[in-house]
Amino acid sequence: MAVVACSSLSPKQSPPTASACLPPSAGGIGMLRVYQWTDTTTDGGNIAWRESLTLPKIPVDQISLVNEQAICARALLAFNQLFAPDKQFHPVEAVSVIQYGPTRFIVANPKGPHGGEWRYEPVFDSSFRKVAIAGR
Repeated sequence: MAVVACSSLSPKQSPPTASACLPPSAGGIGMLRVYQWTDTTTDGGNIAWRESLTLPKIPVDQISLVNEQAICARALLAFNQLFAPDKQFHPVEAVSVIQYGPTRFIVANPKGPHGGEWRYEPVFDSSFRKVAIAGR
């Protein structure tokens, strides 16, 4: 007697890749407004803060919320690597990214690292090297 085994299981499929970009409603829209306002304000304190982050005054239309997967993926990796030495930090799965002109990216996640009431938002250059960390 021969036994034939058949399976109705389909080949294992890879799960869909999650986006490295947070949806705009997860804080990105508010973040964008803050950095656009900081770029256009004449308030001396806010100008000093912007300059301390190495964010130049630029045309406000050069400040945008990123939704390009490749940029978000690089930003996510840089964000998680930056905070990895902190034993309290748990890597995040997606980030909000503001492109600030051609040479700066500001990266955040609402569940990312905080200092008291301040959320840390690293500023990276175009090679995703940290140049500053904003607290807001």
